[in-house]
Amino acid sequence: MMDNIDIWWHELITEQSIKCAPEIMDAEDPLFILYTSGSTGKPKGVLHTTGGYMVYASYTHDIVFDYKKNDIY
Repeated sequence: MMDNIDIWWHELITEQSIKCAPEIMDAEDPLFILYTSGSTGKPKGVLHTTGGYMVYASYTHDIVFDYKKNDIY
């Protein structure tokens, strides 16, 4: 190991807090970029926003699993 460059995980992790505050996000904040080849074969990035993707994921969960309000999963 090289001084000041390499670190040991077990030494580093002992200095970390066990608490991790959530990051507050707005609906239009970027969540991820999905790259697709499109019709021309040149990759294009499609930006998914936090709110849009979360609404889609929730809706998909409801219709795929027939989730009802009082269901436990």
